[in-house]
Amino acid sequence: MNKTNWAGNVSFTPAATETIESEKQVEAVIHRAVREKLPLRVIGSGHSFYPLVATPGISMSLSGLQGVVAIDPGRLEGWVWGGTPIRALGTQLHDLGYAMENLGDIDVQSIAGAVSTGTHGTGIDLGSLSTQVVGMELWNGLGQKVEIHEKKNADLLDAARVSLGALGVITKIQLKLKPKYILEMRQTKESLGSLMSNFRRELQDERNFEFFWFPHTETALVKRSHISQESPLSPSLGQKFNDIVLENMALGALSGICRWIPPITPKVSQFCAAAAGESHRRDWSHRVFATERWVKFLEMEYAVPIESFPEVVQEIQTEIKKSHHRVHFPIECRFVKRDSIWLSPAYGRDSALIAVHMYQGMPHRAYFDAMEKIFRKYEGRPHWGKLHSLGAGELRSIYPKWEEFQRLRKEMDPHSVFLTPDLRQIFGENQETMLSTRSA
Repeated sequence: MNKTNWAGNVSFTPAATETIESEKQVEAVIHRAVREKLPLRVIGSGHSFYPLVATPGISMSLSGLQGVVAIDPGRLEGWVWGGTPIRALGTQLHDLGYAMENLGDIDVQSIAGAVSTGTHGTGIDLGSLSTQVVGMELWNGLGQKVEIHEKKNADLLDAARVSLGALGVITKIQLKLKPKYILEMRQTKESLGSLMSNFRRELQDERNFEFFWFPHTETALVKRSHISQESPLSPSLGQKFNDIVLENMALGALSGICRWIPPITPKVSQFCAAAAGESHRRDWSHRVFATERWVKFLEMEYAVPIESFPEVVQEIQTEIKKSHHRVHFPIECRFVKRDSIWLSPAYGRDSALIAVHMYQGMPHRAYFDAMEKIFRKYEGRPHWGKLHSLGAGELRSIYPKWEEFQRLRKEMDPHSVFLTPDLRQIFGENQETMLSTRSA
């Protein structure tokens, strides 16, 4: 059966599909993959734009392993199954009195997939989702369970927290938690120039700070959030309808016009900037973080050193003006605290993460190539779940722990069972070590 990701840009037909409902099944499927020389990848919600899970071999779903396993109230930690969607996890933790420290604005991914790709929210004093992981259980390429936490194999944690699924199948994750809390978020419309001159102060003053700049304009939509002691403020049905239905439907209709008549794209971006509204939400954190996305697009995102952020934004502005890129989707700017995770885009440095988007079906290559050139000029590192063009040579030069990860990967997966052609491009695996990629 053919499988396609959310955006529709990745399509593949695996030789076999397995839905896992027990850890013994995981062990058996790995042994089968080694025995039959079939590359094995775990598929989650299919929200990655990069073909990380595309395989001609075995496609494994952990959808049968969902939910909270156990909570340690004293340590504020909890074990959860790796196949749990973030949206369901937020609800289950809330019902038990807990929440995650920070989340991104998409909540459909599985927690294992989000962690493995370095998925993040925003807040310069807050790390990515991966930094909230304090332990995990994974099954390596020999079909052996490996337990990783501070009391056992703690030295592997910084390698395994962002691993692209190349070290093994993550069945359980141990998370740092917080008592459930209420976030108050205000969305305002401001000038890009004002934001750029004050962004350092914004990062210091706000728990969560991000903005969306509309290309071909000087307008940005800004989101600021902080923890509130007040009660949740329930949105009216009209506000919900406006935020979810009208905004998505209007964006979808305008995007369709841009695809049909590309020259009007800058005018559409200007219209969207003028029409964008301000809003106020106060609710439980997992509800405030999430945003409904109905309109499909392609995305590239890079992490650049926070010190380089103003120069990068200036170069993006200049490039869009000079080359007249036909893009109307806003450019999203978020911020993440440095960490010690080997393959994290924020490894060793506070980072600004800049995401560019293109509506599904519109030409994106020239725009993305131009943006990637700017990102790379400033030592940018790609978000693993988003589009990028880098191979092993370029990646080795921007990740200080690259060789250490490679050695560990080969130790954990000596038969390269978790490598597909796309993963081999990332890790530079020689063709001689390739597993058979027989089709069904």
